[in-house]
Amino acid sequence: TFNMTFNFNRGTFDATSKTTDKEKEDTQKAIRNRNFRLAMLFGFDKTAYNAQNVGEEGASRSLRNTLVPTEFVSIDGKPYGETVEEKLKALDSEAFGDIDLAEGQDAYYNAEKAKKYMDLAKSELEADGVEFPIHLDFPQLETRETNVNMAKSLKQTVEAALGKDNVVIDIQLLNQDKYLAATYQATTGEAGDFDISNASGWGPDYVDPSTYLNIYNSRTGENMK
Repeated sequence: TFNMTFNFNRGTFDATSKTTDKEKEDTQKAIRNRNFRLAMLFGFDKTAYNAQNVGEEGASRSLRNTLVPTEFVSIDGKPYGETVEEKLKALDSEAFGDIDLAEGQDAYYNAEKAKKYMDLAKSELEADGVEFPIHLDFPQLETRETNVNMAKSLKQTVEAALGKDNVVIDIQLLNQDKYLAATYQATTGEAGDFDISNASGWGPDYVDPSTYLNIYNSRTGENMK
């Protein structure tokens, strides 16, 4: 499973379009705002993004809406994903009450919801002195044409759903050494030179959801470094 990662504690700004400390601070405040992250989730058209890699006919086939595959294991005779869906809807029925986590389709993309949560986030953040638009640095390996096109797709759909006056995705084209140092090889969030990244994924080592979930263990998780 590959996923989009937010950097909650960025401290490196070698590859950035930001020009002031205020922009850096405002971006961090936005990333740490739950409604802002929900707006990003609902504003990201994963089908269009995938189509840049496998074409329109295959775009939905590899879409996944959960970190752990929905059919990975069973709980009381039901696919794991059904339990996750029940828990998610109970956690926040307003945001997730109508979603279907089944694979092979995009459970989240909804421009109307995206705008709703962007409005909520903007109200909260402006009250804290944040100025818009929020600029999100998104590093990409400059030699990977497909990945760059996928990044362009994300930029297009998110900016269209949320409005360029609210969010701008700044794609940073880097050589291999700089790209790896900024993303995959960064040992802490502070060392990570990105606001959002799609550099990391995870595959299972054994047949238990914990093989995926443990990467986000707050103390020992591989993806929490």
